[in-house]
Amino acid sequence: MVLIILLIMANLSLSLMENRYTSGPIYKMMDEFYRNVGFIDAFDECEKHVTSYRWSDEGWYDPEQDSLIREQLSLMRSYLDSMVSSMSVDEPNQYHDIRALNHMFPHYEKFIEDFLKYMENGERTRAVSVYYQRETIVTLIHDYSSQMLNDTVQESQNDYAWRQKITKALWLFQVLTGFAAVMLSAYFVIKLYEIVQPINYLVKASEAMRNKDFDIADVPENVKNEEMRQLMISFNHMKHSMKRFVEMLKEHNRTLQLLRETEKRALESQHLAEQAKLLNLRGQVNPHFLFNALNTIRRIAQQEKAPQTEALILSLSKIFRHSLYNNEALATLSEEIEVTKQYLKIQKARFGDRIHLEWNISEQVEADELLVPSFVLQTLVENAVKHGLEPRAGGGKIKVCLELKNEMFFIRVLDNGSGMTQETLERVRKGERPPGTDGGIGLNNVYHRLQLLDKRNELIIQSKKEHGTQIIIKMPVQYRKEERLC
Repeated sequence: MVLIILLIMANLSLSLMENRYTSGPIYKMMDEFYRNVGFIDAFDECEKHVTSYRWSDEGWYDPEQDSLIREQLSLMRSYLDSMVSSMSVDEPNQYHDIRALNHMFPHYEKFIEDFLKYMENGERTRAVSVYYQRETIVTLIHDYSSQMLNDTVQESQNDYAWRQKITKALWLFQVLTGFAAVMLSAYFVIKLYEIVQPINYLVKASEAMRNKDFDIADVPENVKNEEMRQLMISFNHMKHSMKRFVEMLKEHNRTLQLLRETEKRALESQHLAEQAKLLNLRGQVNPHFLFNALNTIRRIAQQEKAPQTEALILSLSKIFRHSLYNNEALATLSEEIEVTKQYLKIQKARFGDRIHLEWNISEQVEADELLVPSFVLQTLVENAVKHGLEPRAGGGKIKVCLELKNEMFFIRVLDNGSGMTQETLERVRKGERPPGTDGGIGLNNVYHRLQLLDKRNELIIQSKKEHGTQIIIKMPVQYRKEERLC
């Protein structure tokens, strides 16, 4: 690689030398030649237009001829300035010719200006006199410019022949270095192929291992490059080690799966035992006695003509009956709505018109058939009353939205209460008790109940200080079994 780079650099250096000693000077000579020819052509054109203007019979003053003569005069000045700026004492003949032209041109230019001025003023006689006076300077300019062109051609031919010899020598060196670079590149390609081909084997084997195929054949180890041969041997050894390790992991996973199934059965047994214990505790209290007692109190309130007390006791008895008689984790949405309404009746007796509840139930929701977790809706409304509206002197509003969307059921409970700070919100989301309160873990209990019922259930809490709180429950749609049978 180093030799190839050195040869390429040498080739580039030879190209730069060729450009410096041959192409560049040749271009310079061509520029000089074009400048000389351009000056002579402009001079001839100027003289042609002056002569044509002198013998014209169309009038004393011709603006078009005047413009053409001045244009060619300006062109001559530009070519002469370019030649003066590039002349060198290393070329004595050309140097002498250009200096002579540079001294003569202002006189010629004055003759032309005078001629044009007299023609424009209608002084044709004086114009003709100036026309003949300029013939001497015209002859000198013509002779010197022709001599300058001949000198330029002669010196260019001698310089061109010498530089052609240099160009041939440099070209020969370029061919030799280029051929050497090609031969070294071919050798490098062969050596590179001996490295790349084993790498292709490694890539294919790696892709198969990535797809968990460890039964592929070993990569060939009979390569010429010693480093690649050692790499092949190490790769084959790694493949066999990984195959054994994967098989060991599979066996370990099968063992863990059996342990998980055993633990699951043990947890189910424990859950059944705890459920039986709860039912046993519930059975120790006679629900009929409690209802009879509540109904007795309600009749006494009725006899004493206390309708508000009677209504509160009735709402409490309905909530209590739902709590004791509903032993299932799920209840119909209509039952949960009714329990929530009874709870709010009790709270309105306490807060009066400070609390307002608004229901927004989508037409797609079948409340009598849709199943939801027991007491979840009532818990969310209670949380809104206790932590959102109760601290505010003016109370507030609670909005409950129930809707179906993409086979998912959404419960949204919004309030315009006091809300929570960002710190309190983060603690509530973590299931921690907010500072300075006697509660705050009810939402965490709701979240754990939802997760136990279905891992797809979600609980989202959004709140901002003095801007209220929104709690969203998202769960898969589930109907009563009677509905599914239909």
